[in-house]
Amino acid sequence: MNKRTFGNMISSEEIQLSGYKIENGIFSTTPYTIGIYQKGSNWYVYKTDERGELRLEKEFSNEDEGYDYLIRLISLEKKLENQ
Repeated sequence: MNKRTFGNMISSEEIQLSGYKIENGIFSTTPYTIGIYQKGSNWYVYKTDERGELRLEKEFSNEDEGYDYLIRLISLEKKLENQ
């Protein structure tokens, strides 16, 4: 998956997560955010807490791996919110 495909999924509301803002391609310190951004040649998937502090960050060497991990992270969060 890549940035454009993921962006299209967000736009068409295929990907939604109540309580979290999903960022595509930028880092945000907004509370309760899950996102991905590129720095140099690496991609970073992150999650912030209620204070906007970074609670999870994982580094990837390519875009596809980063977006695949982000989709898995969002899927896990959706399962947790439905329990």
